[in-house]
Amino acid sequence: MEQAAGAPLRAHGLRPLNLPRPVEVDLDEHGLPRRVVTGALGALRAFEVERVQEVWRVAEAWWRDASVRRTYYQVVIDGGRTLTLFHDDEEHLAAGWYEQRY
Repeated sequence: MEQAAGAPLRAHGLRPLNLPRPVEVDLDEHGLPRRVVTGALGALRAFEVERVQEVWRVAEAWWRDASVRRTYYQVVIDGGRTLTLFHDDEEHLAAGWYEQRY
């Protein structure tokens, strides 16, 4: 956590860093990401996925009402940049996609 000028601060004076950002993902015939659209309206950018490097699942606190079930994808987009995407498995496959920055 860090304090940043101009960023909304919480009551304790800190703001979270690297929160997941919603993205749109188009899937191929195998259900893997093939295209990623990021950004806000007016500044949308689309990237073709060159390859999926890794897939893994996370299931935490499954015994609670607020459990976490996600499938992560580490992908290489055109230009060679690596992105980490995840799908919230509680959502329909067409929705619930996020980019996780580190």
